[in-house]
Parts: sequence; C-alpha cells; structure tokens
Amino acid sequence: MSELKSVWIFKSTYYPDFRRRILTILSLPKNSLFEVEYDSKWIDEQLESQLKSDPNALNGKDAYFVFLDYASNPLQFYPIRICKVHAIQPGEPYRLILKVGNLLGFKETESQSAFNNTITSWLKNRGLIEESAAKPTASKLVLSCADGSMSDAVREIEGEDDKDWQRIVKYLTEAQPIDSASQFTESLFFRFQLLDEETFEPLTIKGGKYELKPRKGYLFRLRAFQPHWKEFTPVQTAKIIFGFEEKIVNHVGASLLTMPLGQRTYNKDFRIRTTAPLGGATSKLVFEREEDEFNAASYVVPFRLPIRYGGILIRFIPFFVGLVFVGLADSIAKIITLWGLPLPGYVITLLGSLLCAVSLYQLD
Repeated sequence: MSELKSVWIFKSTYYPDFRRRILTILSLPKNSLFEVEYDSKWIDEQLESQLKSDPNALNGKDAYFVFLDYASNPLQFYPIRICKVHAIQPGEPYRLILKVGNLLGFKETESQSAFNNTITSWLKNRGLIEESAAKPTASKLVLSCADGSMSDAVREIEGEDDKDWQRIVKYLTEAQPIDSASQFTESLFFRFQLLDEETFEPLTIKGGKYELKPRKGYLFRLRAFQPHWKEFTPVQTAKIIFGFEEKIVNHVGASLLTMPLGQRTYNKDFRIRTTAPLGGATSKLVFEREEDEFNAASYVVPFRLPIRYGGILIRFIPFFVGLVFVGLADSIAKIITLWGLPLPGYVITLLGSLLCAVSLYQLD
C-alpha cells in the first residue's frame, strides 16, 4: 500500500445541517478543533484499511476540506480550508476531528476548471463517480490520497485574508439550488475572534482551547460579510444566541447579538468578563442562530482559566490558624490570661472552628 499523504473531505449541502458545517468551518479561527461526522458508507476503503492497521496512522496528516456542489452537472468542487487530522474515531458514524488551518485558493488565477478536472479525473480513476443516474454523484466523501500532485492544484492562503475569504463566500452564495432547495442564498456568513478588551489583540488557541485570565474582559467579535445583502430588506435580521456558565463568565444584557442581513460588511461584539475560580476552570461559550439555525455557523468555543495557587494559599491560612486554635486552645488561653486578658479555652476553640469554617466556605 502506498504511503498516505493526505485526506480529502467533501461536504455538500444535500441536507440543511450539512450547510451549517461549511458555514462553521469558514467561521473558525486558525488552530480551532472542528468535528465532522460521516456514515461509514462514505469512507474510502483504503482509509478504513489504514485505520484498522493503525488507529493513529492519519493523525497529523493534511486534510483538505472541499465543498461539493450537487446542483452542478458535471460535479463541481471548491476548496475551503486545509486542516490537520487531530483524530479519526471509526464507528457509525465516523468522527473526524480536525485542527483548522489556512483558507485554500487555487494555484493559479482563474484555475477553478483545472481544479475540478484534477478532482474529477482522480475520482473517476478510482471508480468513485457514479454517472448512471440523472446527475453524477460521488460514492465516497472521505478519501485517502497517496498522490502528492493532488495538493498541487491548490495553495494555502497565509494570514487573515478578507479578500480570499470573501471570494469563497461569494462562490457559495452563487451556487444554484439543489432540486429547488436553496444552498446558501439565505445564509449568514461571519468569522469570529476572541479579543483582549483592552488591546484588541486576538487571543491564540493552544491545544484547541483559548487561555483566558481571571477577572478580565474580552470581546467575542463576529465579522460579517453578506455578498447577497441586496436580497434582504433593511429590517431583516438574524439573532445569534450565546450560552455560557454564569459562574465562570459574566455578561451584561441579553445573551444574543442581532445581525443585519441586509448589510454587506460589519462587526458585532459580544462582551464577556471572566470570574476568578480558585481551582481554575475548563468551560465553553456556545453560539448558534436562534431561528433557521442551519443558515449560520454554530460552535462550542472551549477555554480554560488557570489555577490561582496564591489565592488558594491565602484562603488556607485561616484554616491552619483555626486548627492551631482548636488543638492548643487551653495553652493559648493561658498565654492570653498572663497578658491580663482572662479568656476561657472554649472561646479559643469556638474562634478556631469559626476560622476553619470561613476558610472552607471561601474555598468552596
């Protein structure tokens, strides 16, 4: 068996929730973890065989996420993002966990037809294009690739390039309906970032999670681009709702953002402030569209807060002092009495118990 060089993942909008997967991967910052599922019938046999011999064989391999347009005849493919395989969990369905990388573009200007020809020829050579029906279909959607020339048809877009992101979005909105069902003409397109509220610098993602600081403010920013904004009236909006643990994150006002559909570009900020749990915390911020939920991105944004060792120590001091008071109540009472302040031992015991209780309460 040839050495596997990459994985190619095709995603259509044949069902509405498939559309949301494409909208979500377009919205994600680099280094986010993205999960997508496929029934086992869509998994390439070569890839299945590779996983059976070594479950971790594909980890770290390049994964090309590509839009498959079932409304077109012949089939059309459009590159979205390059990722790294974080893990693949076989089963029913297969779970593919990807570490999101850069956007994808064509190797040369106006070479979409060349890209389509490359993909189509590759699939036909492997017998994976079914042309017996009224419209051609792909019989496998997650494929192993041992041919390094496949990646030569695309290029990675380095950095946060609005122009290339908008190019992809514009292509998607122009896709024709599938059997009268629209693809992206009603969709809300945006990217999100988590920013430091003071510096406006974007936060980095480590191990799939944002590293936040206690008692600090952040901006959850949605950057919208609507190439089909003229198709909506000025009053049409979409609501993005947020969920979070209120013990970990605070927010003033309604937990939603109202996003205009009839506006071409804009930013919307959802302000949050972290609390300061002593033992640290691993939590998440969840967002999705309130209505028509498959026409917008939806994601669980994971983050962690560090353990506050200094705070734990300070809160433990009264506990240790209380233990000393309880254990040496009579001796402490005698010393205080020698100073001219008569005090029975049971008072010292009560005071020590109170200090212990207060300390444990603060830790809780």
